[in-house]
Amino acid sequence: MCKFVCAAVVTLCVAGVTAGETLRGYVVKIEGNQVTFRNLTKITKKGLGGGGEETLTLAEGVTFTTGRLNKDAKKVEAGERLEWIDVERQLQEAYPRGVPAYVEVRDGDRRTVTEIRFLRLKKKGN
Repeated sequence: MCKFVCAAVVTLCVAGVTAGETLRGYVVKIEGNQVTFRNLTKITKKGLGGGGEETLTLAEGVTFTTGRLNKDAKKVEAGERLEWIDVERQLQEAYPRGVPAYVEVRDGDRRTVTEIRFLRLKKKGN
């Protein structure tokens, strides 16, 4: 029993260290391998507050997807994979603040983006 408990604790610690962080906000622009992101860190009585704009680096093989709300888990999960043309078109037609998105970053450096889940982004032709 003791070995099982120790193994479970070690497994949870390792999973916590390797997991990335999810940032919520707006993707303002993507140029080359850089993404300008307006981070929303808290909700105030006057509306959404934010941590300001920051420039993050896109990882090799970054994925762009639509975001789908999973009401049971109460989180946004990855939906359909998007092609670059769809992402580029949406950024051109973006809201004044940018495109709402959830951004997955690598744990540790918090500067390298591994996945971007766009909200309300439709594939071309829809």
